[in-house]
Amino acid sequence: MSIRPASSFGVLALRNLRRARVQLAVVALLSLVAGALLNLGALCGIRYPQLIRGEADRLDAPQIVLLTPTTEAARTQAYLRSDARVSQVDSMTVLSERASLRLRSGSTAADVVYVDLDQQPALGRTEILERRDATVQDPVYLPHLFRATGDYGIGDPFTVTTPAGLTRTFHVAGFFENVYLGFITMGATGLGLPHDEYVALGNASTPPDRLAFLRAKVPDRKQITPVTADLTARLSAPSGAGHRSWVWNWDGIQIVTMTGPMLYALSLVLFALVVTLIVLMAIGFWIRGAIDQDLPAIGMLETFGFRSGQIVRGLALPAALVVLLGATVGVVASYAAVPLIAESLAGQTGMPWHPRPDVVSAVVIVLMLTLAALVPGMLAARSLRRLEPVAALRNRIASRTFRRNWLPLSAARGNLQMHLGLKQALANRTQSILVAVVCLVVGLGSIFSASLFTNVPSNKENFMHMLVGDYGQVAARIAPDADPDAVLAEVRAIPGVQKAVLKDFLQGSAANTQSLAVVMDDFEGQTFSSVAEGREPRHANEIAVGAVLARSTGKSVGQSISVRVGSTTADFLIVGTLSTVQYGGDRMDLTTAGYRRLVPNFQHEALDIAVQPGTSPTAVIDAMSRRLDGRLSSVTNQQQYLGCS
Repeated sequence: MSIRPASSFGVLALRNLRRARVQLAVVALLSLVAGALLNLGALCGIRYPQLIRGEADRLDAPQIVLLTPTTEAARTQAYLRSDARVSQVDSMTVLSERASLRLRSGSTAADVVYVDLDQQPALGRTEILERRDATVQDPVYLPHLFRATGDYGIGDPFTVTTPAGLTRTFHVAGFFENVYLGFITMGATGLGLPHDEYVALGNASTPPDRLAFLRAKVPDRKQITPVTADLTARLSAPSGAGHRSWVWNWDGIQIVTMTGPMLYALSLVLFALVVTLIVLMAIGFWIRGAIDQDLPAIGMLETFGFRSGQIVRGLALPAALVVLLGATVGVVASYAAVPLIAESLAGQTGMPWHPRPDVVSAVVIVLMLTLAALVPGMLAARSLRRLEPVAALRNRIASRTFRRNWLPLSAARGNLQMHLGLKQALANRTQSILVAVVCLVVGLGSIFSASLFTNVPSNKENFMHMLVGDYGQVAARIAPDADPDAVLAEVRAIPGVQKAVLKDFLQGSAANTQSLAVVMDDFEGQTFSSVAEGREPRHANEIAVGAVLARSTGKSVGQSISVRVGSTTADFLIVGTLSTVQYGGDRMDLTTAGYRRLVPNFQHEALDIAVQPGTSPTAVIDAMSRRLDGRLSSVTNQQQYLGCS
């Protein structure tokens, strides 16, 4: 009578399935979690970036946009048209003002741009996503971001408050999507108005400023950064209206819009890898335990000619099938969480997302997890190959052993149970090491999660300092005819002010890369430092650059970098790199003396103010308004602006 391999495998598989119902149920559950997390990570890391690029193409978004005073529009437009790298230029007049908006139950300062929705530009269309059929009084269309955050619905009142205290009240008539005007934290925030309301706002007794909104198409994506840098360098500094010319390009928009999805994808995939590692360890424990329990039966099968690989496959395949089933269910179930993630990302990027099931990604994820589940079986097969059938029949019991007897009981002192446990752990060193690794991974993950929770949701101010570095609770712009040093001295004398410095955020180019320039007298007085390597600049010939800028330009500490503002270029020595997300990491810190090498007549126009602990920023703002009436063009509560109030 012969033994058929198929029937023997089936008996072994069913026998171990019955014995390990609980273990395999845990494996199935963990596989479900791993499959769900990997699928969500793939959607965030692959599909959402595709959505962003697809929306830009669908709306014919330009590669460069510029908001500049109307007095400079003709000159700038002529320059862009003369640039052979630019294929199309479009311009329209918009209304703009610095104002405070309500978002996330707080006050948020933003550069507001009012656009006429009845005059669609040739480049960068604005698409209405939702509108009210019935007319509303004083209608306004908001970026989709305001809808995604849940702060506004159609018909709700919407107020815009200027630094001078003027409040404009509208009612939400709908929501729109625009690649460049749908943000709060970068560029300008667009507000859409019907033609009649737009004209009425422009003719109001206190209208917003009229600015030119230029858009340029650059067919060669590699030329976006050089064209932007050249354009930025040619722009004049301030205008008579108190506005600067600001430039945004598609590369910067991609960095901002990709940050959230990439962080989501990275977090989900890392967590999924930890869960997958635990699944593989659980399968390895189960297979090793099954081999130990059925060792005499396995020895008999080997005696009849079965190979160790065939035997282990009979044990590993059931586990792989359980992982296959769990991962499949997890991938399908993950789509229940997609609307929540899509809404969260829309609240960051302003772009709606309605992903459809991705069959290719799902199949790849399930196959990867299933194949990974076979790895413990392969490792177990190697150990079986080294085991003789006779030793297996004797259940590995040898007549003698020459292994060291760790912790002999004859000489043991203390608790007997503890010694027996230690001896068992030393006798099964492989499993003990795996258990220690699992505990280490889970412990590190728990510490990381606890630290992240402590510093992000529960303390947003610390999190913002971690991202952008030092900033005060109050920011102010100095009027063009006021003396910055005199204003600074008076602000420092206001009760409740802990620290006040002159600190401007300007634009320039470093190594032909458009960058944000942070200019102040003394960086050493900062409470929070963004320095990742080296130090902040102290002298006129020194500079610190963002890590992203350093990487993209191939520069490092100790090297020189060329900085250009207008038609003036100067070389600076890099003394530090910065860890920051400001301007996508393309940031450079310069001393006031250093910036004056580029703009000799430069005068500070902005104040950064930190209040004393226990002092309300609002109280300081009120005191500044009374004491410095007419010498400040705007005052902003940065604590509310950054959502840290």
